Amino acid sequence: MNDQLFKINTCFGEADLAISYPWDDGQVRAILKYDTDSLLERIEPASLRAKTVLAIGIYEWIIWRYRLLHDDSIPFQIAEASWCAAIDKRYIQYVELVRSEYTGPIKGPLRRGPRKQPLPV
Repeated sequence: MNDQLFKINTCFGEADLAISYPWDDGQVRAILKYDTDSLLERIEPASLRAKTVLAIGIYEWIIWRYRLLHDDSIPFQIAEASWCAAIDKRYIQYVELVRSEYTGPIKGPLRRGPRKQPLPV
């Protein structure tokens, strides 16, 4: 199922999948190249549901970016359940990924994505 979801864009070659950024699980904010405050300021007036779907979309992009670099189906399931929760919060249960299993430059971002997503009320 996961293979079918991400066959949409095949124009990126293997070289484009190389990880070329530093990663420190304990200092994520310190290593970010981009200031997220301006984005947060711009989306402040948006509704909670709009912020939620933006967060889900960003998380899906992260999953797509690392699709060939891991074989973990849980991030895909979290993204799918998140879309369902955007409709009705009863469609999702809280899940916390085990930090020790989600570290490093690939699984670290996969773990951090869902923990910051606001769920609709």
